Parts: sequence; C-alpha cells; structure tokens
Amino acid sequence: MLLHGDAHGHNLVVDAGHLQCVLDYDAVSVGDHHFDFRYLPAIEPTIAFFRHAAEGYERRTGRTVEPAPVLAWHIRTVLGDALWRSEAGVPLPGGGTVDEWVEELRERIAALAAWRPFDAPRWINGV
Repeated sequence: MLLHGDAHGHNLVVDAGHLQCVLDYDAVSVGDHHFDFRYLPAIEPTIAFFRHAAEGYERRTGRTVEPAPVLAWHIRTVLGDALWRSEAGVPLPGGGTVDEWVEELRERIAALAAWRPFDAPRWINGV
C-alpha cells in the first residue's frame, strides 16, 4: 500500500471540513494504510475530521479503517512528540502540558471507541 507518510494538519489543505489538497510528498513509502491516519484524530477538538477522512477513504478504496491500529500509531506519535518536546524544552503545539495532552489523548481514544467498537485499553474507563 502506498502511503503519504506525513499526513498532518500542516500538509493538508482543508476548507469547510473538506480536504482540498495534500502537500509534501517527501515521506512517501509503502506500508499499512492505518499509518497515514495517525495524526488525524487530533486535527480538531473532536474526531469529526478523522471520521470524515476515514469513511471517505473506505468508500473510495473498499478498505476498512480500524480504530485499534490507527490508535496504536496515534498514541506512539502523540506521546513520542510530547516526550522529545518536553525533553528539549520545546513548547507543545497549541500549548498546554504533557498531562493535558495525555488527557486529550484519553478523550480521543474514547471517541474512537464510540465510533467503532474495539477492545480499548482498560485504563480508558478508569479501571
């Protein structure tokens, strides 16, 4: 599967919630299609953009976008970004603290589980 490899908010031109253009193809590679969705759950305060993109992708390709592998890549990306930034003294995009980022991540995981059920980690439900 051909991947963009870096599909985040700075490489996507969106107008009125609709994707207009994808930029920056220097990270194109081959791999699991879920990898390209890893940034999308955090593009806006809700997962609406992610859902719109995933469901459009499914209609066009016939491939299913499963929440668990997207989340695996998303969690790794978010926590990795928070780690290097906090260690380097670089502010987190959009401000906030690492603890706030982790709480927002928890909320996105719960929203994705509501979109499509999957075996969410037990700590999501406070267990």
